[in-house]
Amino acid sequence: MKRGVDSGERSGGSRRRTLVVGSGLQAMAQVMLLVVNLALTPYVIAGFGPERFSIYLLVSSISLLMSTLDGGIGAAAQRFFTLYAGSGDVRARSRMLASLVAITTASTACIFPVVFIFAPRLTDFFYVEPQYQPETVFLLRSLIALTGVLIIRNLFNSLLFAHRRFVVTASAAMASHVLFAVGMIASVELDWGLYGVAGTLISVQVFVSAVNIPFALRLVDSRHLRWFGWPRLREFMGYAWKLQLSSFLTLISAQKDQLVAGRLLGAQASGPYGQGANLAGQLVRLPMNALSPMQSVIGQDVGRLGEQDSVRSAELLQRVWVRLSCVWLALGVPAVYVGVRAWLPESYALTGVIAPILMAGLFFHLMTTVLRLWCLTVGKAGLELETLTVAFFVNVGVSIGLYPVMGMVGVVLGTATSHAFGALYMQWRARSVVEQPLRTFWREIPYLTTLVLFIVTAAIELTAEPYLPSGFAGILTAGILALPSAVLAFFLLVPRAERQTAWRAVLRRR
Repeated sequence: MKRGVDSGERSGGSRRRTLVVGSGLQAMAQVMLLVVNLALTPYVIAGFGPERFSIYLLVSSISLLMSTLDGGIGAAAQRFFTLYAGSGDVRARSRMLASLVAITTASTACIFPVVFIFAPRLTDFFYVEPQYQPETVFLLRSLIALTGVLIIRNLFNSLLFAHRRFVVTASAAMASHVLFAVGMIASVELDWGLYGVAGTLISVQVFVSAVNIPFALRLVDSRHLRWFGWPRLREFMGYAWKLQLSSFLTLISAQKDQLVAGRLLGAQASGPYGQGANLAGQLVRLPMNALSPMQSVIGQDVGRLGEQDSVRSAELLQRVWVRLSCVWLALGVPAVYVGVRAWLPESYALTGVIAPILMAGLFFHLMTTVLRLWCLTVGKAGLELETLTVAFFVNVGVSIGLYPVMGMVGVVLGTATSHAFGALYMQWRARSVVEQPLRTFWREIPYLTTLVLFIVTAAIELTAEPYLPSGFAGILTAGILALPSAVLAFFLLVPRAERQTAWRAVLRRR
C-alpha cells in the first residue's frame, strides 16, 4: 500500500491533462454503454415483451433511489478525498476510507434488509400482474442487495477519481459493458426473463468491484486504516447530511416520471416514460463524465491555492463548459426526436416525445455544473440542497397542475420546468451565499450560435427522417447526421487563433 505522495500530486500536475484524459476515458466508457443500450433495447423489448421490459425499467428506478440512501457519505467523500489529494495528506485519506467503509457497512446492514422483506408489497403498489410477480420480486431483491454493495464500492471509486486514476475506472466500466451485453443476450435467447437480468447485474458489479477496490487500496497506508475520530466524524457528517438530501432530491426528480407512470398506469405501461428518462439521462451523462475530473481539478486547486486564487481558473472552466452544453442541446434534441421514432417499436413511440422534453430541462442542470462543484468544494453544500428543495416543489406543483390537462406528458413537463427554475434560483442565490462567487453562467451562453446550430440540425434531421432505417441503425444514422452541425459549432465557437494552435499541435505529433 502507498506510503507517500507522488510528485505529480505534490505539484498539482497538469490541469488540462487531467480534464482531457479523465473526461475522455470516462466518456469512452459512457459512449460504449450508450451504444450497448441503443443496440440491445429493441432486441430485448422484442424478446421480453413490452410489459416485462417496462417492469425491468421500473425496478431499476427503485434501486437507483435506494442507492442515494447512504447519508450523503459517497458525495461528501469525493470532496474530502480531492482536498486531501491536493494537500498530499495520506494519513487523513487512509483514516477516512477505513471509517467510512465501516459506517456504510453498518448502515446498509440495518436499512436494506427491511426493504428486502417488503419487496412484494412494492410490486403490489405498482400493480405488477400476477404472472410477472415472482421474477419481479427476485429482481428487486437482487438489486437491493447489490445497491448496498455499490454504496460501499463507490467510496473506493471516489478515492480513485480524486487521485486521477481514470484508466482503472474506465477500463473496468468498459469491460463490464461487454459482460452486461452477453448476459442480456443470454437472458433473451435462453428465456431467463428477469431472473437472467438479476444474474447479469450481479456478475457485472462483482467484476467491477474486484477490479477497482484493489487499485484504490494502493492509495492508502495500511498503518493508518483506523477510526478517524469523533470530531472529524461530526465535521464530515455535518457536510454529508446536506448532500444526502440533495442527492435524493436529484434522483427522485430524475426517476419521478417513471415511478408516477408506474403507479398511475401500472408497471406494464410505464415503459415509454422510463425509457425516455433513461435515454435523456444517458445522454446528459456523456458530458457529465467530466464531473469527476473537474471536481478533482477544482478541489486540488482550492486545497493548494485557496478559494480566492482559484476563482479565475474555475470561471475559465465554466466558460468552456457552458459552450459545450449549448452544443449538446442544439444537436441532441433534434437528433433524439427523429432518431428515437426510428429506433423503438410503435409501443414505445411516446419515448420520442419524452426524451427531448427532458433533455431540454436537463440542459439547465448542465449549465450549473461548475457552479455546483465550486459551491460544494468551498463548503456551501446547503445551497444545492436549498435549490433542489425549491425545484422539487416547483416540479410537484407544475406536474399536478398540468396532469389533468395533458396527462403524463404534463408530469414530464413539470420535471423539465423544475430544472430550468432551479438553475435560475441557484445562480441568483450564489451571488449572496458564496464568498468568492463565480461569474454568472448566463453571460457565457452563445445565444445566436446555439439557435443557428439548432435550426441547421433540425432541418437536416427532419429532411432525412422518412429515409431512416429502423432499429439501432435508425438512431445511429440520426446521430451521424448531427456531425455537420458539430463541425459548424467548432468553427463558430472556437476562435481562429486557437484553431490554428490546435492544428499546429496536431502536425507536430505526426
